[in-house]
Amino acid sequence: MVFVVALAMGSRTDVSSDSKRLSSLFELREEGRFLELDLLRGLAIVLMIVAHVLWDLDYFKLLSLNEGIYKYFQFSIPPVFFFLVGLCLAVSSHRVVGRGWGFLLKRGVLRGGKVFVLGLVLSAFSFVLFPDRPIIFGVLHCIGLSVLIATPLLKLRWAAAPLGLGLVGLGVLVWSIPVSDPSLPLFVLGFHPTEVWRLTLDYFPLLPWFGVVLFGLGMGDVLYRGNERRFPIPDFTHKKSARSVSWVGQHSLAFYLAHQPVIYAILWAFVGVKSWFF
Repeated sequence: MVFVVALAMGSRTDVSSDSKRLSSLFELREEGRFLELDLLRGLAIVLMIVAHVLWDLDYFKLLSLNEGIYKYFQFSIPPVFFFLVGLCLAVSSHRVVGRGWGFLLKRGVLRGGKVFVLGLVLSAFSFVLFPDRPIIFGVLHCIGLSVLIATPLLKLRWAAAPLGLGLVGLGVLVWSIPVSDPSLPLFVLGFHPTEVWRLTLDYFPLLPWFGVVLFGLGMGDVLYRGNERRFPIPDFTHKKSARSVSWVGQHSLAFYLAHQPVIYAILWAFVGVKSWFF
């Protein structure tokens, strides 16, 4: 489980009158959502599912994995998800800013804590199913902890973007320094053994990924300041494909949690039937 999801961090917010007229054409939406964010999340989810199908086909020795194609998915999709986590955190905070800083902090703790606990549950299953490569600090852990840390930093507004880029650069530096036997805090931060992927199925340390979240947080203030979209977008609301992908984006957490067990179960059953008859 190598990819991340911008998980229901909430892109609901009041939008400008022009955006509302545009959104009124879109039937499969909830009032106040920025449709392009759902579309981007949905597209990333679809690509993630494709990548995991390729990985599982190789795992069950049904089709050799094309490393070139898989690495393209592996290194291009996660930055989009983490960026959207921060951006959607900023956008959703705009909608409730009138409720006070205490409400924002409480909501951030609840949302981040929920995702982090889901990560712990996933870790527990991984120790049973893949004891040689358990998930110690994967995508859900990183997203949950990033939301917890980023929520108090909402006051930075646009200034979070350059800070985030700085942390990304620091993360690249940390990644280049292998540590043979790091403690758990250092592992969470980003210090890891040389061949870390042989030890865990899923690894997303705070550096550089929290930096990507912070960059998205700052850009959320720039691109959606005042609960309004600050850039033009084409009218894609009449396209059935866009409606379908956006619907997937609105339910990104559910798709993330369900897709890999479903794919795994289908291929496991197929391999069993194949071995029985052939």
